[in-house]
Amino acid sequence: MGSKKEYEEKQRHGTVALPVGLHKMEYPEGTDVIFYLHWHQEFEFLVLTKGQIVFTIEDREYELHEGDSVFINSNLLHSAKTVDGMACSFFAVVFYSFPTTYIYYSNVK
Repeated sequence: MGSKKEYEEKQRHGTVALPVGLHKMEYPEGTDVIFYLHWHQEFEFLVLTKGQIVFTIEDREYELHEGDSVFINSNLLHSAKTVDGMACSFFAVVFYSFPTTYIYYSNVK
């Protein structure tokens, strides 16, 4: 694995006025990798609505089943893959913490 900086996600979620991204994701049967190893400054909260996935956060694996959720703190490397290629879907909310948002807003004029 290269340096952590290589895996930084560059996409910003939401807008300056509302720095929150809400994503509804659906993957058909036969999908293996849901998302590759990456990290970002925002927090992420994910709720699995269908299927099973294995989430890797830093060096720990978590198997999620339909109805399970996971919170990923900022700056942590994470990835996800399906279990046995089964179809899956989830909602993910990606957001800045309030102090960071306040600092971000205070610098925008």
